[in-house]
Amino acid sequence: MDSDLLDYLLGVAWDNGIGYKLTPMNDDHWLPVYLPAHNLIIINTNWYISQQIPLQLAHEIGHALNGDSEYEYQACFSASSKVENEATRRGLELIIPHVYESIEPYDANYQRFMDSLAVPSHYAGIVEEIIDDYYAGREE
Repeated sequence: MDSDLLDYLLGVAWDNGIGYKLTPMNDDHWLPVYLPAHNLIIINTNWYISQQIPLQLAHEIGHALNGDSEYEYQACFSASSKVENEATRRGLELIIPHVYESIEPYDANYQRFMDSLAVPSHYAGIVEEIIDDYYAGREE
């Protein structure tokens, strides 16, 4: 687990008034959760794919920053998928500038990034887009 990235993300949560609890659950498949009513994120530090923990934290921060509610999440699968994808995008938008701040564009490798955080492959297009946007923004 990347402790620098985790510290950065905890700082983002803190700066935005989002509570968090990182705790080892007995079940290594216990999913992280954002509880809007308490503005609280709970992360399982015993997750079976430990390199995903920063991505999970960023995703849950994304839910909080997007103002997602429990009603929205439970409304239906398609709404849930949209909410989940938007939270992941928001989380990646938090992570990528931090990870790439000292990496020159010619050294940027989206696959290496995805492998390092075990990002599911169906997010490859989003990761590439955010990295490209990040470097385009640095040129301005």
